[in-house]
Amino acid sequence: MTEEEWLASESSFAMLCYLKSRSGRYRLRKHFGRAPTVRKLRLFLVECSRRVSGYLADERSFHALEVAERFADNRATSEELASAAVAAQAAYSDVRSTDRREEYYAAAVVLEAAREERRFNWTSALELCIYGADVAARLVGIAKANGENHELVEGEEKHQAALIRDLFGNCPSAESPTLGHKSQSVIDLAKAIYEERSFEGMPILADALEDSGCCDDSILAHLRNGQEHIKGCWLLDLVLN
Repeated sequence: MTEEEWLASESSFAMLCYLKSRSGRYRLRKHFGRAPTVRKLRLFLVECSRRVSGYLADERSFHALEVAERFADNRATSEELASAAVAAQAAYSDVRSTDRREEYYAAAVVLEAAREERRFNWTSALELCIYGADVAARLVGIAKANGENHELVEGEEKHQAALIRDLFGNCPSAESPTLGHKSQSVIDLAKAIYEERSFEGMPILADALEDSGCCDDSILAHLRNGQEHIKGCWLLDLVLN
């Protein structure tokens, strides 16, 4: 996948397949200067789950989703995640035999987000992302149209593609983003935005970075583009790590 194709893609499936390829993983390492981790993939599945969480009814699924996100942020243990995964599986199995199709699909996406650590290496996690994203998109098409609506499915896939760019940036690019000096006030602001999910403050972070001497157009544009941001956003990770 070329840089132009990545930036224009409206297919989460195509983008995830690229990340799964040897070329995609190499480009990620080249772009960010380090090997990619599965944390972002879990956060992608968490966000896909959040977008369909209105169809959930079982507290076990809600709890599993919360634990999965905390685990991605190193705030839950492997044991907590494993326990949540078992509960998510039970919730999914219980609703599977009912006629509550929307809840069944939503529980399936949560189940992928909460998979235990040993089942979440780079390749297997991307396979879970491909499946979970597809189920989430189809759920949107079914629930909002009382029968699968392809335009709604494609719209959700387009949104997922934007989330992947928020997580992984312009990874096919040969150029790495340059942050420069990070003042403590910039770090504190980024941390508050991340922890409080106050992503509307991203343009303020752009101003703070600019005041600190950052002149990388790709960084400043990402913060000011008005697009949705989520936990795992490549720019916030660059500031905080």
